[in-house]
Amino acid sequence: MDNQNETQVTVTNNEEVKNEEVKQDDTASTGTPDLSKMSEADKRAFFAEELKNSAIENQFGKTETIVVNEGTKYQYHMILAFPGTAIASQIEDDATTDATGNVDFTRLMQGAVDNGVISFPQVKSLDFWNYHKGYSEVAAKVLKFLNDGLAGNLE
Repeated sequence: MDNQNETQVTVTNNEEVKNEEVKQDDTASTGTPDLSKMSEADKRAFFAEELKNSAIENQFGKTETIVVNEGTKYQYHMILAFPGTAIASQIEDDATTDATGNVDFTRLMQGAVDNGVISFPQVKSLDFWNYHKGYSEVAAKVLKFLNDGLAGNLE
């Protein structure tokens, strides 16, 4: 049993050394080795390590505070919360009107309200903006926020 464990460690260490040699010898300026010179097993090991190293912090639930009508007597703050990739993508898909990518802001904002993207204040309907200035400003900021979350750029 101990010999099997030692052998496994030795094989893993040899593969790591082999992968490191490939990286040093065949790495293009992008940092990717010449995949055509790698075995399928080595490719998978390289891809698995690359995938592990490319992970970002979970975007779900990340928040951003926005200021609406900044510097005016109508200024107010809102907190946006990222609803996750699937919901954010669906909100944007539902609000995209045609192949040119035009956005229907009513659909975008209704999707944001329905899915809790505006987490504070708790907006229940688009009628909120019958009593508050800044609907178009908020819509633009919501779209940017969703795009940032989909791109993995929320901190």
